[in-house]
Amino acid sequence: MAHNEYARIKEIITKYHLQPTTQRNLPLLTLSIITMGYTIHLKRRLGYSYEALVFIGRENWFHSMMGEEILNNKTRAYLKKKRGIDALLASLITEFKKARKGILLVKKIQDKKQAILEILENYLRYMAVISVYNCFWRYIGNREHDQFISDRIIQRISHERVLVAKFYPKIEEIIRAVVIAIGKSSGFDGTLLQYLSYLEFGGCLRKGISEEKIKELKKRKERYFYAFVEKSGKELITTDKAVISRLQREFYDVNEKITELRGFPAYTGFVVGRVFNMTTSQGRPSGGYILVAPSTHPDDIGLIKDAAAIVTDEGGILSHASVISRELKIPCVVGTKVATKVLKDGDLVEVDARTGRVTKQMHPRTPAGRLRSI
Repeated sequence: MAHNEYARIKEIITKYHLQPTTQRNLPLLTLSIITMGYTIHLKRRLGYSYEALVFIGRENWFHSMMGEEILNNKTRAYLKKKRGIDALLASLITEFKKARKGILLVKKIQDKKQAILEILENYLRYMAVISVYNCFWRYIGNREHDQFISDRIIQRISHERVLVAKFYPKIEEIIRAVVIAIGKSSGFDGTLLQYLSYLEFGGCLRKGISEEKIKELKKRKERYFYAFVEKSGKELITTDKAVISRLQREFYDVNEKITELRGFPAYTGFVVGRVFNMTTSQGRPSGGYILVAPSTHPDDIGLIKDAAAIVTDEGGILSHASVISRELKIPCVVGTKVATKVLKDGDLVEVDARTGRVTKQMHPRTPAGRLRSI
């Protein structure tokens, strides 16, 4: 069985040319809703989708694999043929407002099981909206101009995507409160419900959560691998440690001996400082650090303001890190792909945000946190 799971997931990764992309501090339930948005619902809206996605995850964290290059080619073809992007964006804002209203109204529903089902339906509508913005966001990448999409539309997408994305932490907060209440009334840890997938959730809630299922959810909270293929409409979730370790080694692990990374300058500058890696750090550092993250979000503003520089795995000119670094005039390099895996807490690094080069100092001479030039 374990070999079959490994072979099936490897086949999906290979067939759909999937590569590691986004990392998020979110549970399995949310990633499964993202998956529905990025496949079935994105295809309904634009006529194409990611087709397949896989994720490695643990408690409140996942790292996705997507076929970004293929999707970017499809987006280019869509923009080349289509017109009326303004109308499309207007419809997205309307849909977002409906989903937000539906989620906020859930607070008035006394039956928590009914409430969570309403939340998830509206969360799916919300993710369907985000998926369209992200298609264009990823396509634009680090290009300041594009022949198939105007500068005005690029700026509109940037503004509206930030507006919409600000709401998801609130959704997560509401979901957590509701599942905790459901668990309390039923005598188990309600946060385990966040390790059901969207496709599993309704049935499990109606039938009740068995002891066997609770054991499985506890395993998922420790470690899991999730895969979904749109064509079949089927998902595969494994907690087999041998399978997960093998897939991680083959598709996620990088050479940690790398000393130089390349990305894209978002705001220029040259800084030397000690790394604060958001994926591994505990607590809050003192000021003057190099903030290293998969990406940044509005909730990270406190950490960002105290940073001497920002380095991210993901992102382009419309990413939150790019926008906020320009606003705050903090040197920033985005799109390094592997910074969070290569740069460890306390490493002394040079961030050259003029060229997009980030270098780990093996024999440090320059004092950490010193701004050498801009």
